[in-house]
Amino acid sequence: MKNFLSLFKKAQSLNLIDSFDDAVLFYDLGAVSQLLEKFASHFPSNHKPTVAVKTCPLASVLQQVGSCHYGHEAASLSEVILAAQQSNQLLVYDGPAKEIHELELLLPYKERLIINANSFGDLKKIQTLPFPNIGLRLNLQVTPHVEKRFDVSQSGSQFGVPLDFKQQIIDAFSQDERMNTVHFHLGSGMTSVVPFEEALQLLEPLLKVIASNRSKNGLSPLKNIDIGGGLAAEPLANNMERAKKLGALLREKFGHLWENYTLITEMGQYIHTHCAWLSTKIADVLDHRNRPILIAHSGANLFPRQAYTNTPPPFTYANLSPSSSTRPVRAYDIAGPLCFAGDRVEENVSLPTLEAGEWLVVDSVGANTFSLYSMHCSWIFPKVIGYNEDKGEFRIIKDRMRTEEIVEFWS
Repeated sequence: MKNFLSLFKKAQSLNLIDSFDDAVLFYDLGAVSQLLEKFASHFPSNHKPTVAVKTCPLASVLQQVGSCHYGHEAASLSEVILAAQQSNQLLVYDGPAKEIHELELLLPYKERLIINANSFGDLKKIQTLPFPNIGLRLNLQVTPHVEKRFDVSQSGSQFGVPLDFKQQIIDAFSQDERMNTVHFHLGSGMTSVVPFEEALQLLEPLLKVIASNRSKNGLSPLKNIDIGGGLAAEPLANNMERAKKLGALLREKFGHLWENYTLITEMGQYIHTHCAWLSTKIADVLDHRNRPILIAHSGANLFPRQAYTNTPPPFTYANLSPSSSTRPVRAYDIAGPLCFAGDRVEENVSLPTLEAGEWLVVDSVGANTFSLYSMHCSWIFPKVIGYNEDKGEFRIIKDRMRTEEIVEFWS
């Protein structure tokens, strides 16, 4: 259990927090290392884990991920270069809308880069350049049982080539030595491992045909099966139950695959969610109705998914006041600072009584929160403090944005 007040005071004592800070993000660099090690322990030995950059693209966090010998899954040119500059580990580039002039910028990293084409048109662009490791993303149309906007395996998805184009898929893998990776990704926020089982059952017969054709054509065997990410974060008390189940499935039912192929995973929120927390000042408390509203200095700017989707947030909350344990508990709605009605972090949250000027803690904000930062209303991105409590290390890993930077952004 994090002692938020102790950690906050430690940062204050080191002069890492100043009077201009109305919100501060804390990222636990020690925790992410422990989680990465525990996650990998559940999977087959022939496994190259990567972590989705988009989930938490802080440079210092990418360094930490790389130091644990994890690779990086990128969804854009900028993410590839950002990760490549922070780590010497494997890079996997997914995502649509690749252009040749951008791909040329990635040639310095080509020996440790796998580029997964999103379509046949995408593949043609990639094949014009001397990349040695090329994959093709397939849409296996397996239902991941997640909110529709996070389902990337539905019929009509813009991601991946459907199995309706089976012969073209086989031909693509049978004609280019560099085509060594088969990739699929089902969705985000998955709570069951059954869709992975269904996907691999569909994929296996296709792999056999591709393997046979490559052999006939004198090409080397395929190297990698990239199953993407998608596991939803679960409470730390669950001790990575979903990872255990997925690892057991991959070892016990599909263990024969990893004798011939390297398994690549791309988990993001499953790793990062519980590694970060936010302390944000309460600017005002609105008591004009039965359930008061806390106006915080952070809202939909940091948490756009909570404003625009129906997925319940993984957040928990605390009052950072030293006297919070003696205060009566009240139910609050938590609103942010942006000028639109949807800027609600969460409603009907029970907390020890809070007053304007005090600090609210929002825990488990490490994934798909500040990485989706919204410039709507041009609110300032807060300072980020990275820490390793066991080693007593605290440092600013990203400074607070300046107003001048926002003005420059829009100019």
